Amino acid sequence: MWRATDKSVAPIGSTARSHIGFVRDFVGHSTGVTCLAKVDTKGRFLSASKDCSVILWDSRYNCDNDGELDEENRTILARFEKMDQRALKSIALTEEGSYVRPTDNIDFAMMKAAARKTIIAGSAGLQQAAREKHIIGCTCEFASITGHHKSVKIWSIQHSEDQSGIEAERNCAEITMDQELKSEIVVHSLTAALGKGIILTGDRMGNIMLWRGGRGILGQTRTWTCERIFSSKKKTDLCAVNDCMNFTVTSIAFLSDELFICGYRSGVLRLWKGDSDKDMVSINGAHNDEIVDIQLGCFEKKHENKCVSFSSASADGKVLSFSITMGKNDKGMPLCYNVVSHGIACRYLANRNSVSVEALECVDVPNTTSWNYRKAMISACSGGNINILKTQVAPGPQTQDALVLYRKRIEEEALTLHAIVPGMLNTVEVRDRKKNVFTYKQCFLGRDAVSYLVDNGHALRRKDALELGRILASHFSLFRHVPSKAKLLEDDESFYQFSRDWIETRTGARKSKSVRM
Repeated sequence: MWRATDKSVAPIGSTARSHIGFVRDFVGHSTGVTCLAKVDTKGRFLSASKDCSVILWDSRYNCDNDGELDEENRTILARFEKMDQRALKSIALTEEGSYVRPTDNIDFAMMKAAARKTIIAGSAGLQQAAREKHIIGCTCEFASITGHHKSVKIWSIQHSEDQSGIEAERNCAEITMDQELKSEIVVHSLTAALGKGIILTGDRMGNIMLWRGGRGILGQTRTWTCERIFSSKKKTDLCAVNDCMNFTVTSIAFLSDELFICGYRSGVLRLWKGDSDKDMVSINGAHNDEIVDIQLGCFEKKHENKCVSFSSASADGKVLSFSITMGKNDKGMPLCYNVVSHGIACRYLANRNSVSVEALECVDVPNTTSWNYRKAMISACSGGNINILKTQVAPGPQTQDALVLYRKRIEEEALTLHAIVPGMLNTVEVRDRKKNVFTYKQCFLGRDAVSYLVDNGHALRRKDALELGRILASHFSLFRHVPSKAKLLEDDESFYQFSRDWIETRTGARKSKSVRM
């Protein structure tokens, strides 16, 4: 668990406004965790792991203060084994239920749970539960998918009356599967409108199914039925298997009670309205990779009611924030007002590791010197990095498209690097060189290339010139080491050869120049 806070004053030389501090570990799963889901504001959350188990946690035991943690108090409320044949890929809360613990403030939920406990066990039983720190109320409802099966399972957690032996980590709640929702195609994504009785599922063929759950007069378990199916793919479309996989709905999120947004493996985003069979807005070409998560936009200032906003993350490390102004006939105009590329700092490095965004979340970040909170978007990336993204400001009428500006800047940067190449080809000394008993044709020395970049003002230091030369070699395939093609540029007497394509480009330019003369 981590805690994000705002600094009152940023350190000198730093633009960081926020700080992320470690709070504690939650140890319970034997293998990797596959998904997390917040249950309520009282600290409960669910986690699923590769061992097919689900654990219900209480994250606020001894985490409310900054003092030392008391490990005697339980953080695991219940452990449920073998929830499915495969590990759960996604969990979506449909009802947060109630949760009453002895340390809570007195509220309606506590009085209701205490009255129920008194009726069942008497006043002596209630007093004993308080002394032994029993949980006297713990309920919730959630849906789950594995990403490999054609079904969605609805689970309900109910409070367990028998909590004797709590020291042995006996479950304070029991779980039952209320219903299994069947689909014709493997379900790949899932979301739910908390407390609204609505579930959305996306499958591998681009279909989105809207499920609605209703209770009877006596308030018994919900009964879920499929109310509508949305699809942008025509039934008559025939395509190859690999092309079909691009239709997979990889992420879904509600923007309001009526609107929801879907992300696809192809990188396409589509905005839907619950009572329409056609998508209202389709955003193509913004993302170049699979959409991994979508979150409702968070701003310091509210925007107009006719405007909806969201942030989407893709597997190539980009987080794009969009604003859609709804016009006549439910037609919207999308505008990208913020671009964050997590891999931009190392995009030219030859030995770079690709950076992908694994999850997004909009959270409240408190200030260390006041009681104020602000909305902030947090991204979790491959490699274990957690980032607090810059606070978003609602776009105005004069806001330029940030994605267009970002791509223009990248293009200008590439042209700047490209302009270095001709001078390097014509200036660095290239000739046949001998090493031991071998002769290498048309080579130059690594130190000569570094010296050229420094002498011509392309880099201030030889260290910087070395990195720039490696970028030119990896990004433009300008040259390679001989005899080992995999070796990077070094500031020494190692031999390198310009690639054949660049040599042909240089000779072609010389021939055209002599013809013009």
